[in-house]
Amino acid sequence: MSWFKSVEHSAFSSVIGFFAAVDTHDESFPAPLNAESIPINMRLFGEFEASSPEVGTENHLQMVVEGLRKRLDYVMDDEQRAKYTNPIDIPTISLFAADTLDMSLMELIAVPEREEWRYEANEGAPIFSAGSFVAGALKALGMFDGITVNTAEFTVKDIYELDIFNSDFPEKPALCIEADYSLDYCQ
Repeated sequence: MSWFKSVEHSAFSSVIGFFAAVDTHDESFPAPLNAESIPINMRLFGEFEASSPEVGTENHLQMVVEGLRKRLDYVMDDEQRAKYTNPIDIPTISLFAADTLDMSLMELIAVPEREEWRYEANEGAPIFSAGSFVAGALKALGMFDGITVNTAEFTVKDIYELDIFNSDFPEKPALCIEADYSLDYCQ
């Protein structure tokens, strides 16, 4: 119960979900994205977001830039950190990653999200994607005891693929069959 109290009123972020969904630099991008389209799409996204009014409470561009900067900080060594110019937009982040770290934008995006990272958009409080919230709850309930798990990297698909659901129905309820006959579990 203490975990739930500690994350009460935490924000949800589709940006965190995007970063969690990208596991490698050359595949696993959420459709319709692919490795070739990411640099173009990120540039267009940055230009569009910068000229658009905020929708709701999440500033997507600010979250993406902050997420990329966290990834830069995570992978830099001391020598690289000395050259760090605190880039403020996607093009300068991409240039810094390429010039200083010898990393592509796709490789930077694929750096795993970390549970301990806090974003300014939520004033230092935790921010979750749907998958990371459920994984955090499962971790707090002891489902992963004895296993090192980074809950920030969980997507909804990852949750469904965990082998924790009772799929041993003597007879699956009709409502479950109607909802999705192909699933081994009931939702």
